[in-house]
Amino acid sequence: MNHSTAVFIANDAARALSVAYEQSEEHSRSRRTTFKTLDPSIKVNDYVVIPTTTRYEFTIGKVIEADLPVDFSSNTPMGWIAGTMDKAAYDDLIEQESKLINGMQRADTLRQRKELKATMDSMMTEDMAALTIISES
Repeated sequence: MNHSTAVFIANDAARALSVAYEQSEEHSRSRRTTFKTLDPSIKVNDYVVIPTTTRYEFTIGKVIEADLPVDFSSNTPMGWIAGTMDKAAYDDLIEQESKLINGMQRADTLRQRKELKATMDSMMTEDMAALTIISES
């Protein structure tokens, strides 16, 4: 018996989820691993925090299938899902930041134009004032 699957015998709420490590047009091509969880709210297409041997020992994966049958005779240890990632909240935060940055860029452009115009007006000569390319505003 695979002892990392013992929770499926001891707890009827335990669930097996197939998680992809990498984004792929066709999920069947991406590397998948089965993880366990007691969280009943996790569903297909959710992003989950999963253990890995790199970085800080965690990475993000995407749930491809939920509530899989468990192979108790498999030799592959089954890890736990550490939690979920609220991608919608993250995407909203990025969108808000983008709007803020766009507003700041427009404000900065207007400020620079106003400052340069004031400097040019203070330096205006007769020759420059006669230029037809300059409009009065």
